[in-house]
Amino acid sequence: MLPLLKIYLGGEKTSNQLIDTSSLSLHGDYSKQDVINEAITQEETKESLKTPKITYGFSKDHRPDLKQIVINLATTGAAGFPIWMESHSGNASDKKILHEAAERMQKFCSTLKQSPSFMYVADSAMYSSCVNKSSELTWLSRVPEQSNISKDLLRQKDSNFCWTEIGKGYRIRVVENKYKDVHQRWCIIFSEQAYKRETETLKRKVAKEKKVANNNLSKLGHQKFACEKDAKIVAKQFEKTLKYHAVKTTVEQIRKHITKGRPKKGVKGKVTGYKIVGEVANDFEKIEVADRPKGRFIIATNELDQKVLPDVKMLEEYKEQSKTESGFKFIKDDAFEVSSVFLKKPSRISSLLVIMTLCLMIYSVAQYHLRQSLKKKDEFVPDQTGKDTKAPTLKRVFKLFNGVHVLTIKIGDTTQELVINLTAKLKQIVRHFGKKAIEIYNLNEGGSGDIAKC
Repeated sequence: MLPLLKIYLGGEKTSNQLIDTSSLSLHGDYSKQDVINEAITQEETKESLKTPKITYGFSKDHRPDLKQIVINLATTGAAGFPIWMESHSGNASDKKILHEAAERMQKFCSTLKQSPSFMYVADSAMYSSCVNKSSELTWLSRVPEQSNISKDLLRQKDSNFCWTEIGKGYRIRVVENKYKDVHQRWCIIFSEQAYKRETETLKRKVAKEKKVANNNLSKLGHQKFACEKDAKIVAKQFEKTLKYHAVKTTVEQIRKHITKGRPKKGVKGKVTGYKIVGEVANDFEKIEVADRPKGRFIIATNELDQKVLPDVKMLEEYKEQSKTESGFKFIKDDAFEVSSVFLKKPSRISSLLVIMTLCLMIYSVAQYHLRQSLKKKDEFVPDQTGKDTKAPTLKRVFKLFNGVHVLTIKIGDTTQELVINLTAKLKQIVRHFGKKAIEIYNLNEGGSGDIAKC
């Protein structure tokens, strides 16, 4: 828990909390007894924080073979400043912990003077809890596509929507909806980029299904059935397995002459069985229905006031979640080797995550400050490819300073420290961080060239 709920960066007051979770995979042997022992110790010391359990769960690191711990992080502002962090057991459900964390943050905010009113922004995992539980939270969430009402809305014909273009390949349709007795605004969003990507995937699925269906139909054609009824049942079952295709099948008799020699003209053999004959073809009606929801998704909010949250701003606010994802990327970056640190006690792992969140605070503010300063002064920093950018990552800036060292010179009782290998571009970057940084690197007027006193 971080008591920093009112942040001003760049003169902008922040009012949204972007909540998300991620998993941190852990190497090593974490036995059940380790967790039990710590739980007992924690109970004896009357600590209120529940010890997370290191166990298997849904891995967002794509490492289901490893035990893990779940991180719940909330950020706000243009800098993606972290204001809340919790650690949970590796098998914790997003549907439960996201909403509970938002309620804890809201309760904490209510104890502060002049606390801003936050809107909690999260992915679809939080939606059901927001709707089902009586809450005073103001929220913005993606609507799960599994719900029947969402499916019906997304599968409607394009002509049924009166779209509003909002630029960058997006168009929206906002409707007020009462779902489970909660008044909401639903924003149906169509993304041209997502549509192109998803329709290409659909085409591959259709082609793959047709290839598999033809192979299976060919195998059925070589299968012998004892009666016509059995063949028709199997043909019907085969047709039900197809999502995007129709199959026209007939059942033919298998005849065989049982007498020796060449059969006489016009004499039919005896029926010994039945076989399925058919042809697979695209079912364009099914494909068209499957294509309708492509590129579409729904976000919902219980904030009905257009002045507080205009329709055209709903998507923009939802997409801000990428800042929280950047926070996870920072915490789990290989440069810090968090996942390779072996800590036996879950509480110590939680403490490490708190330290990393504090580091993220400093990192996010420093990065935001540098980008704003570069933009204001119309200056650039080289990116990874050598091209100039006004929005570098602080990690990239750190790499630019890799060759900078402090040289210590000792002559008798006199010791002097010098900063060496400072280039003109690095000096430019240092100056963006103000007087104190300039003093540390001795870049005041009259300071030495590539060697600066420390």
